[in-house]
Amino acid sequence: MNANDVRPAGLLVRAARHPLAVLLWSVLATVTLVVSLSLAMSGALGPVGDSPLAGSLVQAPAATLALWLVSRWIERRSPSEVGFARDHAVRQASLGVLAGVALFSLVMGLLALGGAYRAQWDPAPFGTLLASVVMLMLAAWFEEVFFRAILFRCIEGWAGSGAALLVSSALFGLAHFDNPSAGWLPALAIAIEAGVMLGAVWMWTRSLWAVWGLHFAWNWVQGGLFGAPVSGLEIQGLFRATLSGDPLWTGGAFGPEAGLVAVLVCGTAGVLALAHVIRRGGWRPCPWRVFRNA
Repeated sequence: MNANDVRPAGLLVRAARHPLAVLLWSVLATVTLVVSLSLAMSGALGPVGDSPLAGSLVQAPAATLALWLVSRWIERRSPSEVGFARDHAVRQASLGVLAGVALFSLVMGLLALGGAYRAQWDPAPFGTLLASVVMLMLAAWFEEVFFRAILFRCIEGWAGSGAALLVSSALFGLAHFDNPSAGWLPALAIAIEAGVMLGAVWMWTRSLWAVWGLHFAWNWVQGGLFGAPVSGLEIQGLFRATLSGDPLWTGGAFGPEAGLVAVLVCGTAGVLALAHVIRRGGWRPCPWRVFRNA
């Protein structure tokens, strides 16, 4: 610590750059920009309603701009330090997409083998398919910016990877609690399978491109390809799905991601990814002195 750090101005700067303060600035900036962009869009286009597409068109750019402004002007970090690294971006996004396609294809395949999933070829109109792809891409981007690049990163900087994984996973599950057909079990399933797995991939790559590709492919395969509900939302895709059997295994009206099949498949993938992160030294311990000394 140098002399400037103990001066009033230095103390204010350090306080403003504390991870919890950065989290607060980021949340405030995101909310402010969401409200501002919503008002601007309504003024230019008229009432846009509360459709998932309209919400994603506002939330994704708002969270991205909030992350960039806070990291650039308060934290003084480069884009690569907060997940925007351009090196290998296409490769990381592509690998994330492939992983998402493989994982949820496996989930749907197991449900089909068990007789719980049947599909009928019934593609939606091209415009509807395109709108659903755009919506799913933007929704995945917003959630990854907010839950991984903002929330996870700030909590990790304050209390380590364990706290970040626990808090971000729990809040990610709770964020889906108000979705149609949601409840405590779907929220818990989302927290276990998606929160842990996406958190592990973030720690593995420190890249928004990788977690976004995985998240988007997860949703698109579930709804856009196989026609199943996505977090309680009906997505018109290439097939019309029929889910039958015990909702505990199939996820019921919320979608397969709320079922035990998805929890087991994607939860296992998350644990394996975490093990890889720990072996590579990507797990950041709690920096608090009491834990460090222990």
